[in-house]
Amino acid sequence: MQAPAPARIVEGGIPTEALVAQVLVAKYADHLPLYRQSQIYARQGIQLDRSTLADWVGRAAWYQVSAKSKLGEAIRYALTRWEGLSRFLDDGRIDLDSNTVERSIRPLALNRKNALFGGSDEGGDNWAVIATFIENCKISGINPHGWLTKTLAKLAAGHPAKAVGELMPWTAVG
Repeated sequence: MQAPAPARIVEGGIPTEALVAQVLVAKYADHLPLYRQSQIYARQGIQLDRSTLADWVGRAAWYQVSAKSKLGEAIRYALTRWEGLSRFLDDGRIDLDSNTVERSIRPLALNRKNALFGGSDEGGDNWAVIATFIENCKISGINPHGWLTKTLAKLAAGHPAKAVGELMPWTAVG
């Protein structure tokens, strides 16, 4: 006889409470939107659609409030209509808003703002170099995490400093 599975926030689902908590902390404490979290997980080879992450956030919120409270009623209302409310997440032809450009440059603006806190001139220079490499990877369709991992491993293994140009992201394209 097998013991019953433990209760989960997402009944019958894959995520543990720790994973759901990570998504919540990233969204609300670190201000990392769900579409960006989805991109981060994808770089790790984990396909989590933002609609899935949104469902987890909704379910976690449901568990935080009484079902009979006004907030509970509002969440229940949204959850029963979730398919229609989240249709834009699954159909690329439906746009939630018309500000595509702002969304696309937001990471650059955040990066620029964060660069103000480099700590020193050298810290600022380092930030600029790494940010340039990562943006070049993204423009070239290269996984930044994968490229950085391989490049750092090659440098640690003794790749000659005079041949560092061979490791640049733009040399991997073509």
